[in-house]
Amino acid sequence: MKIATTLALVATLFAFGCESKKEEAAPAVTAAPTPPVPSPTTVATAKPAEPDLKAAQEAAELANKIEQTPADAEKILSAAGTSREGFVEKLYAIAEDSALSAEYARLYKSKQPG
Repeated sequence: MKIATTLALVATLFAFGCESKKEEAAPAVTAAPTPPVPSPTTVATAKPAEPDLKAAQEAAELANKIEQTPADAEKILSAAGTSREGFVEKLYAIAEDSALSAEYARLYKSKQPG
C-alpha cells in the first residue's frame, strides 16, 4: 500500500514538474520572430555562384611554362611569386573543385602521352 501511494505521489509530482517547465519554455519559443520566407520567383531567378576560374588559369599557365623548360621551374615559380610548395598547394585546391579542375584540364597542355 505504501509503495502504491509513493508511486502515485511521484507520478503526480513528475506531471506537475513537467507542466511548469513547459509553461516556462513556451513563451520563449513563441516570442522568437520567424524569418521571412523568400518568394518562389526570387529563389528561381537567383544564379548559383560561379567559381573564380582565375586560379586554375594561372596554375595551368605556370604548369605549361614549367613543362616547356623543366630546368627553369624554380625561376618560373619565383617570378610568379610562389614556391614549389605553394604551387602544389594551389594544385590541391584546384583538384578539390570540379569547375576549377575542368578549367585547368582544358588549359594544361601536357607533352606526355595519355
